[in-house]
Amino acid sequence: MARKKQSVLKRFCKYIELGPRDSCWNWTGGKMPKGYGIFNDDKSRLAHRASYRLFKGDIPDGMNVCHKCDNPQCTNPDHLFLGTQKDNLADMTRKGRRVNAAPKGERHGRAKLTLRQVSFIKSFLRRHVPFQGQKNGPILFLAGWMNVKPYLIRQINNNTHWREVT
Repeated sequence: MARKKQSVLKRFCKYIELGPRDSCWNWTGGKMPKGYGIFNDDKSRLAHRASYRLFKGDIPDGMNVCHKCDNPQCTNPDHLFLGTQKDNLADMTRKGRRVNAAPKGERHGRAKLTLRQVSFIKSFLRRHVPFQGQKNGPILFLAGWMNVKPYLIRQINNNTHWREVT
């Protein structure tokens, strides 16, 4: 078994650009459309996953091999870490690489209000103390004034929409 791992490792190393230990080891073999390398040892797999297996050990079921360096070609085991899909998405979002995340706030294509209007709505509703029996009065007033449905004003007030605005 050790002999097989050595031959797989030797073949794997033919397809990487080795540099200093802290630099990316870019994959020079076949690649997926988004730049991730493909390597075939006992089966076809992503090159960074093969690298993790060769240098660090098995990958538990359901775990992703994530890149610290955000370089899909990189196979340097020091740049790789295990994480769940949720961890990987959070890492992508934190680094601003999650392109399929829906735009927030007024950048969303269906936004009816601007950031300034939402700030005003939240401020108005915090300051306004409704008279007895007029619980929905401020909401209806704002909805009519802003030309939106009262439901949207309630969602803003309950922080189910525009949560990021304080």
